[in-house]
Amino acid sequence: GGTYSQAISGLLPEESAIRQFTYGMPSIEAFTGKKVQIYGHSENTAWAYLPQILKDFGFSGALLRTHWAPLGQTPSVDAALVNWTGPDGSKILTVPTYTGDNMKANFSGMNRGEAEFVDWMKYIPGTVTMPVRLEALDRYYAQKKEQGIDYVVMTVIEDTLFKDHIQALMPDLLKADPKGEKYKFVTAEELFSILPASEAVDFAPKAADFSQAMNVGFYGDNLTRRNGQVSALLSSTEAVVAFRRLSGDTAAEDYRGKLEEAYKLHLNAEAHDAYAVPETTGVALDQLASAEALVKPIQEETLKELLKQIKNPHEGPSLAVFNTQGYDRREPVSMMITLGGDERVTAVTDGNGKAVPYEITRSE
Repeated sequence: GGTYSQAISGLLPEESAIRQFTYGMPSIEAFTGKKVQIYGHSENTAWAYLPQILKDFGFSGALLRTHWAPLGQTPSVDAALVNWTGPDGSKILTVPTYTGDNMKANFSGMNRGEAEFVDWMKYIPGTVTMPVRLEALDRYYAQKKEQGIDYVVMTVIEDTLFKDHIQALMPDLLKADPKGEKYKFVTAEELFSILPASEAVDFAPKAADFSQAMNVGFYGDNLTRRNGQVSALLSSTEAVVAFRRLSGDTAAEDYRGKLEEAYKLHLNAEAHDAYAVPETTGVALDQLASAEALVKPIQEETLKELLKQIKNPHEGPSLAVFNTQGYDRREPVSMMITLGGDERVTAVTDGNGKAVPYEITRSE
């Protein structure tokens, strides 16, 4: 799909998603000699803001389907092809999830098209599989046709032995469709050359239309929370480093190498939905700790130097607040101050001397 690791886009800020492609695209091309043009994902990697990012990185198409879905699923629509539209209006040709295809069983979940193809149901206790796999495919095809889908597409993006499924299905498939008039095996690139782009309908799901659930308890979700903390640390540190540069501080160190190293550690730690699994959690938590150790000193040093440039217009304790986001913010700010025996807080003012509402919540 072009990402550096198995991202958890819905649980982290856009900058982490951008970095996934910044490092992932050239890495894949260097290893395979091929530029990724179609975006697809196995687990919970898609999110509402992605069309703009995908277009900026040169993608020509996408699969908006969560194939393996323990932590959530994508929105659905009955259409063979859509113009997936992001909040900014960016559009990308996309094969969507059909209505009824977001399957859920216990903790796990899977896109129904893939589940039928790989015979996923046999792995769930108490279920009965079809005696002939082709019957399941024919049943799925007929149901999707009834839903009004002209070109029914089953996609597989999974850590599965694809050839084993082909070998199991092929004898019956050759008997039923010897000329390949009904069923075709194609690559993602071939698929988008077959589907008529002129028939694509606009589809603009909002963030709330995507299903997300941190459902594995306090310890199990710890990795997701740590990824969120480190992602926020990285993006806020980049912002204050940029503030320092823009302030004209020519002595500021170039931290790009360390920040890039920290970002790659963070991205690697996103893998496997960022919930706790025995094989990877310890490694991921160590990677996040290493990223934090790289970045925290950069942020502290940068803030210290920025504070030297701020002229304090009044006497007494002062608090400098840096908005590291790309939008205006108005929210409470908390701080702890130490007062002398006879000192009292009588007023809080901003840099222009204007009174600011305040509340003392605790004293010791």
